[in-house]
Amino acid sequence: MRKIFLGTVLMMVLMGSAQAAETAKPSLVVKTFFDQPSVNAGEKLNVKASILNQGSADVSYSLKECYWSNWVVDNPQVSLDTWKCREMLKTITRTLKPRETDAYKLRVFIPDKKESGWVTFRLGFLALGGGQPLWSEPMTVEVKVDRR
Repeated sequence: MRKIFLGTVLMMVLMGSAQAAETAKPSLVVKTFFDQPSVNAGEKLNVKASILNQGSADVSYSLKECYWSNWVVDNPQVSLDTWKCREMLKTITRTLKPRETDAYKLRVFIPDKKESGWVTFRLGFLALGGGQPLWSEPMTVEVKVDRR
């Protein structure tokens, strides 16, 4: 009887840990992809980024109307291409229903390199007042150097 009781307690603890891990999963995730597997050094690469609500409830977040200013890159060899905005300080709030996605078009710039090679980076979305960025999975692109 004692073994059954201890087994039941252990199972309840493990189930509670699994439920806690499930609730700890962030509701918003960043997904990214690009069309071209390579880019010439010094050129821009178009990246499609989306924010997905993978939770079971609506989620709201705020960002600047010039949305590129809410994105960061984790590799110093890569930078975001920016553009001028008239409404730089204007803030908007978005609400995503479960499984709903917001899509953004970004361009990253890979500066001139001395040699061809691969560059890996992640894009992070930084909601206003959100603390840490929500990072994408790593992306790897081949950077080609023209040796003419």
